[in-house]
Amino acid sequence: MPEPVKTNAPPSPTPAAPAASAAPAAPPPATPVASPAPSPAPSGGAPPGASGPGDDSPFAVLDAKIKEFDAPRPTTTGKAEPTKPSGAPQPPQAPTKGPKELRAELDRLNGELGAKTRAYNELETKIAEFEKRGKDTTVLTDRLAAMEKALADKESEIRTIKQEASPEFKEKWDKPFDQAAEYAKSVITQLTVEDSSGTPRQARWDDFVELYNMPYNKAFAVAREKFGDAAQMVINHMTELHRLQHNRNNALQEERTKAMERSKKEEADRIGETERINTAWKTVNEDLSTKVEGYKDTPEDKELSDLRQQGYQIFDSETKTLQQRIVKNAHIRQRVAAYGPNQLQIKRLTTKVAELTKELEKYTAVPDANKRTGGQTAPAAGGDWEAEARKALAS
Repeated sequence: MPEPVKTNAPPSPTPAAPAASAAPAAPPPATPVASPAPSPAPSGGAPPGASGPGDDSPFAVLDAKIKEFDAPRPTTTGKAEPTKPSGAPQPPQAPTKGPKELRAELDRLNGELGAKTRAYNELETKIAEFEKRGKDTTVLTDRLAAMEKALADKESEIRTIKQEASPEFKEKWDKPFDQAAEYAKSVITQLTVEDSSGTPRQARWDDFVELYNMPYNKAFAVAREKFGDAAQMVINHMTELHRLQHNRNNALQEERTKAMERSKKEEADRIGETERINTAWKTVNEDLSTKVEGYKDTPEDKELSDLRQQGYQIFDSETKTLQQRIVKNAHIRQRVAAYGPNQLQIKRLTTKVAELTKELEKYTAVPDANKRTGGQTAPAAGGDWEAEARKALAS
């Protein structure tokens, strides 16, 4: 590249076109462009080179983008682009192809075909992996459904156990059974039974428990054999205790069914409450974004709309660690507190701009072209200027 011609004169704001006979001049300065967008922030969220307590701010990238808007914007003028230097490289002309060039072109195309074939095979492999993952996902989904059912059954069982241990259940079902058992015990232990050798002895509570756990047809036979004439009374006590136990088991089963129904109802109520909260949240946000001046943007201002959408995304995103949650909540608190001062500052600046604009209008008013500096009106264009001149000299 030829060296630029050095002169002692200050550089001209507009590059001059090079002369035809002179050496090629240095290329003109490029039109200024907007500063490039900052590099993506590291995982911590801070822009490159930043330091201090805001390094982990989730708003770091958004703040960097706002600062970018402070950079001077490129201005376009109606001037034509400067003529390119005569020494500017021209696009190469395609050479005439011979057998050697055709062979090289064929090799290049074969290379591209091989690369695309490899990419296609890799894509097929990935598709197969994804399909396999889909099958694995189906298995995992089935396992998850089974686990959810088992968990629901466990929750129902826990509810039943809690209900069984409740004072109300014990008072209604356990207490009558215990009282009937105590009364039967007091009666049975007063009777006499014969053991297997025919020797009489005092009846024990275990003799009755043994009968209670037998099927009815066998229990009747054993009772007559052991208790003799008192067998019917023993069987009556046994039947009453079985009746009370049956009623208690039915009540417990009914409570288990009700527990499952209550669990489903509570889950449905919880889902419904969540949906109502989400609907109310969406409605309130839409209402605020249309009625509060500071919460809405001019539709045609895309920069403002984009910044607001990015802010929504930062607020709605979930934090992965406790540290990130703490930093995010702290920044949100500071930004909420800064809203009022920022609005006041904007109002002050808007008022100041209006005052300065009004003051500037005094100095930029267009003067009357027909008004002379001495207060006299200039003669109309196209009049007899010689007559006017003589009149002026005579006066």
